[in-house]
Amino acid sequence: MHNIKTSNLIYLVIFSFIFILNNVYSQTQAKENLGIINGKIIDVSNNQAVEFANVVLLKEDSSLVTGVMSTQDGSFAFNNVNNGKYIVKIIFIGYTTKFVNNISINNSKRKINLGIINFQPSVLNLKEVVVTGEKDLVINKIDRKVINVDNDLKNSGGTVTDILQNIPSISAEQDGTIKLRGNKNVIVLIDGKPTGMSSADGADIIGQLPASTIDRIEIITNPSAKFDPDGTSGMINIIMKKDENKGLNGSINLNVGTNDKYNLSLSLNKNYKRTNYYLSFDNRFNNRNSNESINSIPNDNILNQSIYQTSNSYNNGGMYNINTGIDFRINKNDILGINIKIRDFQRNQTEKFNYKYMLSDSILRYMKRTSDEYRHFQSNQYLLSYKKVFKKDEKEILTEASLSDNHHKRNQDIEQLNFNNNNEFENESNQRTRIDNKNKAIFLQSNFFNKINDDAQFELGFKTSLSNMDMSNNMYTADELLNNWVHSMSYSYTYQENINSIYSTYSNKLLSFSYQAGLRLESFDSKAEFIDSKEKININYYNYYPSLHISKELNSKYEYLLSYSKRVNRPGPRQMNPYIDYSDSANIMQGNPNLKPEYINSIETGIIRRLKEGSLMLNLFYKQSDNVISRVIYKNENGINYLTYQNIAKNINYGTELSFSKNFSKIFKLSSSISYYKNIFEEPDISNLPVNLNENSWSYRLSPTINLKKIVSLNISFIYNSPTVSGQSKYNESYYCDISLKRNIIKNKLDITLRATDIFNTKKDHYITNATSYQITTDKKHESQVVYLGISYKFNNFKEKQTKPTLEREQDYD
Repeated sequence: MHNIKTSNLIYLVIFSFIFILNNVYSQTQAKENLGIINGKIIDVSNNQAVEFANVVLLKEDSSLVTGVMSTQDGSFAFNNVNNGKYIVKIIFIGYTTKFVNNISINNSKRKINLGIINFQPSVLNLKEVVVTGEKDLVINKIDRKVINVDNDLKNSGGTVTDILQNIPSISAEQDGTIKLRGNKNVIVLIDGKPTGMSSADGADIIGQLPASTIDRIEIITNPSAKFDPDGTSGMINIIMKKDENKGLNGSINLNVGTNDKYNLSLSLNKNYKRTNYYLSFDNRFNNRNSNESINSIPNDNILNQSIYQTSNSYNNGGMYNINTGIDFRINKNDILGINIKIRDFQRNQTEKFNYKYMLSDSILRYMKRTSDEYRHFQSNQYLLSYKKVFKKDEKEILTEASLSDNHHKRNQDIEQLNFNNNNEFENESNQRTRIDNKNKAIFLQSNFFNKINDDAQFELGFKTSLSNMDMSNNMYTADELLNNWVHSMSYSYTYQENINSIYSTYSNKLLSFSYQAGLRLESFDSKAEFIDSKEKININYYNYYPSLHISKELNSKYEYLLSYSKRVNRPGPRQMNPYIDYSDSANIMQGNPNLKPEYINSIETGIIRRLKEGSLMLNLFYKQSDNVISRVIYKNENGINYLTYQNIAKNINYGTELSFSKNFSKIFKLSSSISYYKNIFEEPDISNLPVNLNENSWSYRLSPTINLKKIVSLNISFIYNSPTVSGQSKYNESYYCDISLKRNIIKNKLDITLRATDIFNTKKDHYITNATSYQITTDKKHESQVVYLGISYKFNNFKEKQTKPTLEREQDYD
């Protein structure tokens, strides 16, 4: 049955592709007489490419023909131009409008290359200019979707997690876990580089990064061969703000939230002669509370005991983030860059648990536990880059070397009080856990780019990454007689990983199709050693990862997209660690050293309908995974949870997404999206565990914005997630609504924002987990109703750069 559905989907994609090819072939003769006009826009003051400039093609009588936007390298192209005389008009905020006249397309000259077009910055007094233009919220590219979040009102005062949960395809759970198309296995990058931390640690850091420091977010569901192949569902690349305007520029943001939530961020930039200096500093303090109830009911409550648990959690913590660097232009063709990122995050958490154990209708005993936990993350990243540009041949070489040093400490003290069935105190048992993890990573990457002609380009590169992780866990129990702590258990674990890869991509046009084909070859070698048991595990293998992206301009309003990539989900060192973690006596955890890598073949197709002041996009995707890695839960006869990892099955995942965005007028715009996902597990190897073999879910987002200039801007954001089943759990529906207000006080300088989250207090989790002979019901409520007041001030006409940073090519993120 599933194979029939799979075949039908593949046939549908192939048929669509053949249909378009046939359509192209039938129109080829008609298009042979059509011409091409292209060129490249360069800022004459600094010799840098100008991206996002509006380039308009006019007839000789100045009537409009069509328009495009300049790309990352400043280039633009008008295809399928009829014979005639034309004018090119270039418009961009902060620049003097440019005209290129006397352009003629005829039978003897169908291809016109305007070459380098020097674009002159405006000499107007910028202090008197009110800039009202904004970047498009969503930009669709051949291999990714770019979300410009800088001016998005609903992100005011929030964190990166708040941004992500408002983006179609992405959901953020209350504990900070990020999902892409319903899948937790997503790689999150910051400025194109891995965070160097585990997914859990990374979620904590991302949950603290202020939204005001983010320029844009790239959603890459089918990455090309140039990217690392990790991540089942794809990649999320978070691009931090970086300004490149002349002189000294800056901005300061202050946000205050209810229940002691504070955020201060400062951005400074100095562009002087050949050197650009930049510095950003963020400081955040956050209180966050939650409560939870968990009921574990056996299928046979006569022979097995039931456990009823309630808990309250109190969190307070802070973080600071420093991002600083220098871009030095040695000459017109050579650029040297140095970047340093420092992150420090500390959190205190107190959790109070109450347990009641029952057999049938009889109470067996009570237990109270208090857990005091302190976590400290430190992350330092250093990047050195060198870029060589061969302007005559339109070639460049970018080489980067990076070092990251991460340190995570976790101290936990647990006090446990035991009571009899009459709730009378019996005894006390306390334990203490000390965890110290260190992770160092080095990578070296070099990339050669060659623009062969206006359509064709070739890239070739290599990447070497080395990482070394040291994990130490010590557990102590209290000795009441001696009145001290006794060392009861410990383990030390080292993990080394070495990945070497070479890759190549080639882009060109065939007939009216644009395509990008790539291949990545990779060697993987890892060594794990358990110091206490002297056990060693070595894993090494070679593999290849192809990719293909195709786009087709059906006409000026429609664009068709098709892509394929092969991905891998490698088991992490914590998932493979065989040490049994007893730090939580109610939840025992153990890794599985026999886990195999999970491989994913992914195909995606979509069509974009361009509207006046908006767009409509439909996506279909299909993924097939082998050796699916999943967390599984067993329940022993004492009612204790045992958590581990298994390769449980083959998996088929498919779905569709429909997104819409449009400016209906100068004062009203609307964005909306709906998504549906389906999971099917085949050939399960789950040892009689009650795992759901068919999972489905859907979600809906609606976000209207009203902009009353000189008065206020209003945004309402509504998100709905349907009931869903996943693995051993079934989740109830969830929904919530946020509202944001913004008022500009001083033209293009001072803004005041007010944002309220979950205004109806409906955001909560309810799910049921089946574990062997038990059913576990969980209700969880985090503090979600928060009101934020924010003030933002920009000085010396600070604005985030309108062209990409000198050292960041669009495809350089991996």
